[in-house]
Amino acid sequence: ADPPTARELSGVDAVPTEGPGSVTQFYTLPDHAAIDTGRRIVLNVEDAAPNALVPLSDVAPGYAPGDRQLLCATFLADDGVDPFEASDEALAEQTRAAFEAWYPERAAAGLEQLDTVRVPFAQFAQPPGVHERLPAVDDPDGAVYLAGDYTEWSAIQGALRSGRRAAAAVLE
Repeated sequence: ADPPTARELSGVDAVPTEGPGSVTQFYTLPDHAAIDTGRRIVLNVEDAAPNALVPLSDVAPGYAPGDRQLLCATFLADDGVDPFEASDEALAEQTRAAFEAWYPERAAAGLEQLDTVRVPFAQFAQPPGVHERLPAVDDPDGAVYLAGDYTEWSAIQGALRSGRRAAAAVLE
């Protein structure tokens, strides 16, 4: 379960429930206009519109049609920016503007928006000292265990490590 749900179900107040959400839009681009990032994520250091642009089909070619590149652009609800307030079209326009600024030699006209995924709670906030306050997997009373990134750190690695620790605690 996500941290807010885990906190509600377990009654463990140490489960963090504050953090930014994210909005990810998926696009295709004709192969003749495809970008080459060397399988790297492109981060936007100037502003948060979008925060990152990822050429997904460079890593997983089967995700895109044979004649198009699959990209995603992610907007974080952080630093005073709230992509949840923007329409899909407005976010796509911001992505197009960033794409044209970063790749002026490419034609953004072929950039086609496919879908938008809005995740209200993407990860918990991680200010200095937060990790010392996170709950242990066996903090709930009774035969209830926590398994999620919110017991370690907010990343897939934290979730995997937490799952291993919860499984070990159950076996003890």
